[in-house]
Amino acid sequence: MSNISKPVNKTIRIGLVRTGITQKKLAEKAGMHITYFSSRINGHHEWTLADLDGIATALGWNSAVDLLSAAENEQGLAA
Repeated sequence: MSNISKPVNKTIRIGLVRTGITQKKLAEKAGMHITYFSSRINGHHEWTLADLDGIATALGWNSAVDLLSAAENEQGLAA
C-alpha cells in the first residue's frame, strides 16, 4: 500500500459517514462493483485516478484532486 493510500481510504470512510451512504451505494455511484471497491478500500489494491474521480464526485468533491488534498490534510493533521 502506498503512503497516500491509508489517508485516502480514511478520507473516503469519513466521507461515507458524512454523507450517510453505504460502501455499496458509493461504489454504485462511482460506477464500480462492490468487490472492486472493497478490495481497494481495504488496501488490497491501489486506486486509479479514474476511481478516485468517481468517488470524489459521489461524495461531493469536484474531483480526485480535492479528495487527495483532503487526504493530504488528514495525513498532515495525524503527523
